Amino acid sequence: MKGQEALSGGWLATFQLESMIDLTTGSLVDSDRFFNSNAWVGLANDQFGEIRLGRQRVVGQQFGSQLEIASWKDMSMGATFKASDNYQIDNTVNYLSPSWAGFSFGLGYSFDVAGDQTNGWKSPAASVALKYESGPLLAVATWDKAYLPASAFPDSARPQAWQLGVSYGFSVAKMSLGWSHQTNGYVGMDGGDPDNLGL
Repeated sequence: MKGQEALSGGWLATFQLESMIDLTTGSLVDSDRFFNSNAWVGLANDQFGEIRLGRQRVVGQQFGSQLEIASWKDMSMGATFKASDNYQIDNTVNYLSPSWAGFSFGLGYSFDVAGDQTNGWKSPAASVALKYESGPLLAVATWDKAYLPASAFPDSARPQAWQLGVSYGFSVAKMSLGWSHQTNGYVGMDGGDPDNLGL
Protein backbone atom coordinates (compact mmCIF):
# COMPACT_ATOMS: atom_id res chain seq x y z
CA MET A 1 0.00 0.00 0.00
CA LYS A 2 1.22 3.47 -0.77
CA GLY A 3 -0.39 6.85 -0.92
CA GLN A 4 -0.15 10.56 -0.41
CA GLU A 5 -2.22 13.33 1.11
CA ALA A 6 -2.05 16.94 -0.07
CA LEU A 7 -1.10 19.48 2.58
CA SER A 8 -0.86 23.25 2.34
CA GLY A 9 1.88 25.07 0.47
CA GLY A 10 2.46 22.34 -2.08
CA TRP A 11 3.54 19.76 0.51
CA LEU A 12 2.47 16.11 0.46
CA ALA A 13 2.37 13.55 3.26
CA THR A 14 3.49 10.22 1.78
CA PHE A 15 3.71 6.62 2.96
CA GLN A 16 4.48 3.10 1.74
CA LEU A 17 3.72 -0.21 3.50
CA GLU A 18 4.70 -3.56 1.99
CA SER A 19 4.49 -7.18 3.17
CA MET A 20 6.23 -10.14 1.54
CA ILE A 21 4.09 -13.28 1.49
CA ASP A 22 5.07 -16.84 0.61
CA LEU A 23 2.65 -17.72 -2.21
CA THR A 24 3.00 -21.46 -1.60
CA THR A 25 1.81 -21.24 2.02
CA GLY A 26 0.19 -17.81 2.33
CA SER A 27 2.32 -17.04 5.38
CA LEU A 28 4.51 -14.00 5.94
CA VAL A 29 8.14 -14.30 4.86
CA ASP A 30 9.11 -12.63 8.14
CA SER A 31 6.82 -13.78 10.96
CA ASP A 32 8.21 -11.15 13.36
CA ARG A 33 6.76 -8.20 11.46
CA PHE A 34 3.76 -7.68 9.22
CA PHE A 35 5.24 -4.92 7.02
CA ASN A 36 8.55 -6.69 6.44
CA SER A 37 9.53 -4.97 3.19
CA ASN A 38 8.99 -1.22 3.18
CA ALA A 39 7.36 0.68 6.05
CA TRP A 40 8.02 4.40 5.89
CA VAL A 41 6.33 7.81 6.08
CA GLY A 42 7.51 10.94 4.34
CA LEU A 43 7.05 14.59 3.50
CA ALA A 44 7.45 15.74 -0.11
CA ASN A 45 7.49 18.96 -2.09
CA ASP A 46 8.21 19.45 -5.80
CA GLN A 47 10.55 22.32 -5.01
CA PHE A 48 12.40 20.93 -1.99
CA GLY A 49 12.36 17.16 -2.55
CA GLU A 50 11.24 14.38 -0.21
CA ILE A 51 12.35 13.05 3.15
CA ARG A 52 11.38 9.52 4.24
CA LEU A 53 11.60 7.95 7.68
CA GLY A 54 11.41 4.25 8.54
CA ARG A 55 12.25 0.86 7.05
CA GLN A 56 13.21 1.35 3.40
CA ARG A 57 15.75 0.77 0.65
CA VAL A 58 18.92 2.85 0.80
CA VAL A 59 19.29 5.61 -1.80
CA GLY A 60 22.21 3.80 -3.46
CA GLN A 61 19.96 0.83 -4.15
CA GLN A 62 17.08 3.03 -5.29
CA PHE A 63 19.23 4.90 -7.82
CA GLY A 64 21.37 1.93 -8.89
CA SER A 65 18.42 -0.34 -9.58
CA GLN A 66 17.13 2.16 -12.16
CA LEU A 67 19.85 0.88 -14.49
CA GLU A 68 18.02 -2.43 -14.76
CA ILE A 69 17.23 -3.42 -18.33
CA ALA A 70 13.78 -4.67 -17.34
CA SER A 71 11.98 -2.79 -14.58
CA TRP A 72 9.92 -5.82 -13.55
CA LYS A 73 12.86 -8.19 -13.07
CA ASP A 74 16.40 -7.93 -11.66
CA MET A 75 18.42 -8.77 -14.76
CA SER A 76 21.91 -8.11 -13.41
CA MET A 77 22.36 -5.21 -10.99
CA GLY A 78 20.91 -6.91 -7.92
CA ALA A 79 22.52 -10.26 -8.73
CA THR A 80 25.99 -8.91 -9.56
CA PHE A 81 26.24 -5.64 -7.65
CA LYS A 82 25.19 -6.50 -4.12
CA ALA A 83 24.84 -2.84 -3.14
CA SER A 84 21.90 -2.78 -5.58
CA ASP A 85 20.34 -5.95 -4.25
CA ASN A 86 16.72 -5.90 -3.10
CA TYR A 87 17.05 -5.23 0.63
CA GLN A 88 15.68 -2.80 3.18
CA ILE A 89 17.02 -1.56 6.49
CA ASP A 90 15.35 -0.16 9.61
CA ASN A 91 15.80 3.20 11.32
CA THR A 92 16.61 4.97 8.06
CA VAL A 93 16.29 8.59 7.01
CA ASN A 94 16.42 9.19 3.25
CA TYR A 95 16.37 12.49 1.38
CA LEU A 96 15.59 12.53 -2.36
CA SER A 97 16.20 15.82 -4.13
CA PRO A 98 14.14 17.27 -6.96
CA SER A 99 15.67 17.30 -10.44
CA TRP A 100 17.68 20.30 -11.62
CA ALA A 101 18.46 20.25 -15.36
CA GLY A 102 18.45 16.45 -15.26
CA PHE A 103 20.59 16.14 -12.09
CA SER A 104 19.27 14.77 -8.80
CA PHE A 105 20.79 13.22 -5.69
CA GLY A 106 19.91 11.20 -2.63
CA LEU A 107 21.32 11.08 0.90
CA GLY A 108 20.59 8.36 3.42
CA TYR A 109 21.54 7.42 6.95
CA SER A 110 20.55 4.43 9.06
CA PHE A 111 21.06 4.59 12.79
CA ASP A 112 21.41 0.83 13.21
CA VAL A 113 21.46 -1.62 10.28
CA ALA A 114 22.10 -4.66 12.48
CA GLY A 115 19.02 -3.99 14.58
CA ASP A 116 20.47 -5.45 17.78
CA GLN A 117 21.36 -3.02 20.56
CA THR A 118 20.81 -5.54 23.36
CA ASN A 119 24.56 -6.25 23.36
CA GLY A 120 25.47 -2.58 23.18
CA TRP A 121 26.08 -2.76 19.41
CA LYS A 122 25.11 0.11 17.18
CA SER A 123 25.72 -0.18 13.46
CA PRO A 124 25.07 2.99 11.46
CA ALA A 125 25.27 3.15 7.68
CA ALA A 126 25.42 5.90 5.07
CA SER A 127 24.40 6.05 1.43
CA VAL A 128 24.90 8.73 -1.24
CA ALA A 129 23.68 8.67 -4.83
CA LEU A 130 23.87 11.00 -7.82
CA LYS A 131 21.84 10.69 -11.01
CA TYR A 132 21.70 12.40 -14.39
CA GLU A 133 18.76 11.69 -16.67
CA SER A 134 18.05 13.22 -20.06
CA GLY A 135 15.69 11.50 -22.47
CA PRO A 136 16.93 7.95 -23.07
CA LEU A 137 20.23 8.57 -21.21
CA LEU A 138 20.64 7.67 -17.54
CA ALA A 139 23.88 7.89 -15.53
CA VAL A 140 24.19 6.91 -11.85
CA ALA A 141 26.94 7.00 -9.22
CA THR A 142 26.48 5.62 -5.70
CA TRP A 143 28.49 5.14 -2.50
CA ASP A 144 27.46 3.04 0.50
CA LYS A 145 29.23 2.27 3.76
CA ALA A 146 28.19 0.40 6.89
CA TYR A 147 29.91 0.76 10.26
CA LEU A 148 29.50 -2.66 11.84
CA PRO A 149 30.87 -3.55 15.28
CA ALA A 150 34.15 -5.43 14.96
CA SER A 151 33.11 -7.70 17.84
CA ALA A 152 30.18 -8.99 15.78
CA PHE A 153 31.72 -8.85 12.31
CA PRO A 154 35.50 -9.23 12.76
CA ASP A 155 36.16 -9.84 9.06
CA SER A 156 33.96 -7.08 7.65
CA ALA A 157 33.60 -4.27 10.14
CA ARG A 158 33.52 -1.53 7.46
CA PRO A 159 31.92 -2.84 4.25
CA GLN A 160 31.88 -0.26 1.48
CA ALA A 161 30.66 -0.13 -2.11
CA TRP A 162 31.07 2.22 -5.07
CA GLN A 163 28.89 1.86 -8.14
CA LEU A 164 28.90 3.63 -11.50
CA GLY A 165 26.52 2.91 -14.32
CA VAL A 166 24.98 4.25 -17.48
CA SER A 167 22.07 3.11 -19.60
CA TYR A 168 20.66 4.22 -22.92
CA GLY A 169 17.28 3.36 -24.34
CA PHE A 170 17.19 2.87 -28.09
CA SER A 171 13.94 2.62 -30.00
CA VAL A 172 14.00 -1.19 -29.94
CA ALA A 173 16.40 -2.04 -27.09
CA LYS A 174 18.01 -0.74 -23.90
CA MET A 175 21.70 -1.10 -23.10
CA SER A 176 23.22 -0.81 -19.61
CA LEU A 177 26.85 -0.73 -18.50
CA GLY A 178 27.88 -0.85 -14.85
CA TRP A 179 30.94 -1.01 -12.59
CA SER A 180 31.06 -1.84 -8.89
CA HIS A 181 33.87 -2.00 -6.33
CA GLN A 182 33.16 -3.53 -2.93
CA THR A 183 35.52 -3.91 0.01
CA ASN A 184 35.30 -5.63 3.41
CA GLY A 185 32.15 -7.57 2.58
CA TYR A 186 28.73 -6.45 1.40
CA VAL A 187 27.08 -3.26 2.63
CA GLY A 188 23.73 -4.98 2.13
CA MET A 189 24.74 -7.95 4.30
CA ASP A 190 24.91 -10.02 1.09
CA GLY A 191 21.32 -9.04 0.32
CA GLY A 192 20.05 -10.52 3.59
CA ASP A 193 18.12 -8.87 6.36
CA PRO A 194 20.50 -8.08 9.25
CA ASP A 195 17.79 -9.17 11.68
CA ASN A 196 18.17 -12.72 10.38
CA LEU A 197 21.91 -13.00 10.86
CA GLY A 198 21.62 -14.46 14.33
CA LEU A 199 23.20 -11.52 16.16
